[in-house]
Amino acid sequence: VISSLVGAVGDKETYQSRRYYSYLKRFKKKYFTQRHKEQLSSILNRKKKVRYFDDFLKLYGFVQGRSEIDELQTYLSADTLLSAKDKWAGYLALARMGSNPHTTFIEKRLRQIPISSQVVYRLFPDALYTRQKPIIDYLIEVLHDDTPRCTSSNPDRPEPILCGYRIMEMLAPVIVDYPFKTKASGSIVTEDYPTALKEVRTWFDTHLNYQLLTNTF
Repeated sequence: VISSLVGAVGDKETYQSRRYYSYLKRFKKKYFTQRHKEQLSSILNRKKKVRYFDDFLKLYGFVQGRSEIDELQTYLSADTLLSAKDKWAGYLALARMGSNPHTTFIEKRLRQIPISSQVVYRLFPDALYTRQKPIIDYLIEVLHDDTPRCTSSNPDRPEPILCGYRIMEMLAPVIVDYPFKTKASGSIVTEDYPTALKEVRTWFDTHLNYQLLTNTF
């Protein structure tokens, strides 16, 4: 199944690539074999980029390991026509694969951007994708921030709220032994969000060496 899906995203004529990427992201990393890795390397090195190339690069970074860092770095350096979106996806992929310079670059870049709802919803998922502790540590710093820099989701009465509420939800699927489960909607299983946020903050304060789940996208 995976081979067929990887082949499908590599088909330059298909218009359903995004759906195939969505399917592939559901598989745990352990199910991707050496054959699948070779398929992805072959697609990367084609002259013509596949559709939704940023999605492809993130998939590549998830599946491949440290031994393929040079291959991706070489590609990114050689292609001078890459869009800013694709370059960013490439840097994320390299960080996910274990490139320390790219992990540092992404962390510094995130720290330069003022926190807002837009940053939390658009950039923090990228940060989580990397599964790199220096980057996740920054998200945990923002989790502890008591300044309401985000906005409530009520379109009729938007109000300033703590960004920690959303970050608390986002961290749940990527941390081992996280103190709260999430619903299918992504919300935390709790009746009291303010208390839950306090508990999560305390948990991180006492679990400085927390572990990240790296077998999922």
